[in-house]
Amino acid sequence: MLQQRHVLVHLMHCVVRNGDTASFWFDNWNDMGQLITALGVNGPRQLRIPLEASVNKATSNGHWTLPAARTEEGETLQVVLSTLTPPHASRASVISDDPNLRRSARGVVTKLLFQIIIYQLWKERNRRIFNSTSTTTAAVHLAIDQTTRDRLLSIPVPGDGSSSLLEVYFLCFSAL
Repeated sequence: MLQQRHVLVHLMHCVVRNGDTASFWFDNWNDMGQLITALGVNGPRQLRIPLEASVNKATSNGHWTLPAARTEEGETLQVVLSTLTPPHASRASVISDDPNLRRSARGVVTKLLFQIIIYQLWKERNRRIFNSTSTTTAAVHLAIDQTTRDRLLSIPVPGDGSSSLLEVYFLCFSAL
């Protein structure tokens, strides 16, 4: 079951807002993913940002404050951060207050996918506990994909010409 966590990491994206609650190293808040994975264990020392720091600790007066890059990964991080607006205290830290995120087709598909992943992992856990049997990682992944497709196929296509939720799933998540 833990072998599926790499799928979840790519699906979860942290919205930084004011930067107080988003972890600089462990949350997926930028295009590089988790920075501890991208920069390695030496990243905190090279960037002089503590391992437990939040994203706002990498800013000062509304600008990113990082030392000069010493590695290729550090350069890549600086390029990525140059495209992102630094966190600001005026931004709310609650994710659910954004109606566009909650009601977008991608948001609906993501929520459904999380529910299906949790359900399939729960089923696998019960199978192992009560039946002493298990399935392969590939079989769990296939069950998640098939259940998601079946559920999205049962939702009618909107009449306004926008994409169906199944199309959104294929565009955004089918490569996982």
